[in-house]
Amino acid sequence: MFETKQTPKGKTTYSVEFKWRAVQMYIEEGWGYKRICQELGIPCTKTIRLWVKRYHEHGLKGLEERRGTSKSPFKGRPRKKECSLEEENRRLKAENDYLKKVTRAGKEVKPKERFSIIQELSNTYPIAWLCQLAGVSRSGYYRWVNRQGIPAWKIFSGI
Repeated sequence: MFETKQTPKGKTTYSVEFKWRAVQMYIEEGWGYKRICQELGIPCTKTIRLWVKRYHEHGLKGLEERRGTSKSPFKGRPRKKECSLEEENRRLKAENDYLKKVTRAGKEVKPKERFSIIQELSNTYPIAWLCQLAGVSRSGYYRWVNRQGIPAWKIFSGI
């Protein structure tokens, strides 16, 4: 009759008909939020309150699923601030220095080699930038550093 689905992240998704039935129970039949939750097997009353609110604001269109339907060209987390020309220049220098070291290797650079290049340049440039340039995760880099047996504080303090 009414459709519910589990998303890969463990969230439950309800069909528009299911939401509409819950909203009708509240508006037309005068049921309380708790009773509707018990009757329909919804774990939280806040879910129904939100459906009722969206129904009042947007009608049936407000009950449609909106996750993953962004039409914005600016998907993802935006930059906190625009970078200055000096910062952009510094990033480009970091990229040049990284690429110089990579091309000296003359072959395909393996992650271990990338990590050692990042380590060499870490006193000059932020590790986050270098990891992004190298196409590796920061957590992977720090895991590699810890496996080397060198305390991270020695590497980053320049000792």
